[in-house]
Amino acid sequence: MVSKRAKSTTSTDNVQRKTIKLTERDQRILEDLLRLRTLTSRQIKKLYFGSKGSTGANRISELKRAGLIKPNKVIRNGHKDDTCYYISPAGMRAIGQKGDRPRKNFEITKRRIEKSSLELQDYYIMRSEIYATLSPEWYWEDSREVKVQQRLNFSSLIAGTLRHGDNTYAVYLMLHSPEETTLRRVHDEIFYNRAAGRFEQAFILCVNEDTIDKIIASYRPGPIFVLPYQPGLKMLALNEPPYSLLARVYGEHPDNTTTRRYARYETVINGESCLVNQLLYNNLDSISAMRYYTKDIYLKEKLRLIVLVEKGRLDYYTRIFTPENYPHFVWETVDIEALYQEKVRL
Repeated sequence: MVSKRAKSTTSTDNVQRKTIKLTERDQRILEDLLRLRTLTSRQIKKLYFGSKGSTGANRISELKRAGLIKPNKVIRNGHKDDTCYYISPAGMRAIGQKGDRPRKNFEITKRRIEKSSLELQDYYIMRSEIYATLSPEWYWEDSREVKVQQRLNFSSLIAGTLRHGDNTYAVYLMLHSPEETTLRRVHDEIFYNRAAGRFEQAFILCVNEDTIDKIIASYRPGPIFVLPYQPGLKMLALNEPPYSLLARVYGEHPDNTTTRRYARYETVINGESCLVNQLLYNNLDSISAMRYYTKDIYLKEKLRLIVLVEKGRLDYYTRIFTPENYPHFVWETVDIEALYQEKVRL
């Protein structure tokens, strides 16, 4: 039989064994887990430990043993793909949350991360991936923060916002093949928030290329950028103005702005005056404006239009802008994946 004193000693020993001294990096990890709801093991290593994979794995284990974070398996295709983590009540108290709030926040997060469908769990992880891929050049605000700050309806479909310099973009995530009602709701939200002065511009990140095509075909023009999810994040991570990408093709920057809606610049290439535009970000405003520049208009202006696109989207755009109606369009492509890998190596 174990005496009360022995039990007390055993309990104290366990607490001492689990206690760790939090570093500044630990604080940032816990704060981000509270803010974002979840981060995967890979995302934590990438954000806070760089190439020190084993160091990151060891520290994650220490935070878990100390009871500051909780793990949950990420299952894809019937197999464990990764582990995602969320903050525990002890972790919340460790970064300054008091009273009953840590327990309430924990129960909500646990229910969302552990008990949600695999699709919803993927949605949370994809939101965190935006932060993991684009930080620190872009600042990511989670939907909860945005809804409180902008007084949005709780049922709003916005995933969050991205800030870069003076620009703020509303961000929407389209998983797999969204229903038509979802597409319409996102469309209406974007234009309502724009009219209300909340967000002038929006990114829609789509898992399927077909969804991009549907949005381009059905949404009315606006400062809306429709990107495939993974390539789109890599494009934004390049943190490079589209026309500096054009310089990779021609070795020069176009430098003369134009008043034409269907072109951003006018430049001289090989002695010929040309107009320049880009559809790397599938900007609905640019697509609409370029449709105006038909062969009939070209015969009056005599200026070819050079268009920069991502190589995977070239077939799509050459079907929209047919050679019969747009023989003056000159297509140039860039390989975003190759450019991203080049940046990573550097």
